[in-house]
Amino acid sequence: MSDITSPEHIKQYAAIHESKRYGVSGNKFAAHLQIAILELRPKVVLDYGCGQTNLTGSVDFFDAQYLRYDPAIPELSKTPETQADLIINTDVLEHIPGPDIDPLLAHIASLGKHAFFSIATSPAKEILPNGQNAHCSVFPGEVWVERIRKFFPEAQLLKASRRNSALIITWPSRVTGLIELVDEHFLYKRRATKTLLGRIVFGNR
Repeated sequence: MSDITSPEHIKQYAAIHESKRYGVSGNKFAAHLQIAILELRPKVVLDYGCGQTNLTGSVDFFDAQYLRYDPAIPELSKTPETQADLIINTDVLEHIPGPDIDPLLAHIASLGKHAFFSIATSPAKEILPNGQNAHCSVFPGEVWVERIRKFFPEAQLLKASRRNSALIITWPSRVTGLIELVDEHFLYKRRATKTLLGRIVFGNR
C-alpha cells in the first residue's frame, strides 16, 4: 500500500499507533461481520486497514483464515496478495487523501469482490502530528457508494443508525435488513449504557 498512500501520510499514523491504543473501531462491527460471514461462508477474511483491531476473540470465523493488514503497523504492513472471500474495511477510507482513494479501492477490488465498508462522514476528534484532521476525506454516504461502485458495481448503501456514518456492502445480500437491525441495536445499546452510567456516576435522570 506504500505505493498507493504516501509514506509521509502513513508515518503520521505510525506515530499515533506507537503512542497509544488507536484504530480499534472495527470491534464495533463484530455482529455485522458475523452476519456477513454466516451468509458468505468465506475461506479467507482480510481486515484491510485494521489498525489495532483484532476480531479473533469476538467473531466466529468458522475455520476461515483471518488476515490483518495495516501499513502503519510494522508487523502488519506486508501488502496483501492473497485473494479474500470477504474484505473488511472499517473506518479507513475517510483517512485516505482524495487522490489516493481510487487507487486504494482498486487495490481492494483486486483482492476480492465481497467487501464490508464502514466510513465516517464527519471530521474526527483526532488530529495528526502534522496538525491535520485525521478524517481528510469527508463525504456523505451517497458520494461514497458511487465512488465504490466504480470498482464494486454491486455496492449498496445500507441504512446506518449511527449519525455521520455510512455502511456499504458490495454483494447482493439477502440479509441487508438484518445487518441494519444489528446496527440499530448497537446504537440503542450504546445509548442505554451511557444513560445508565450517567445515572450511576452523576445522578442524571
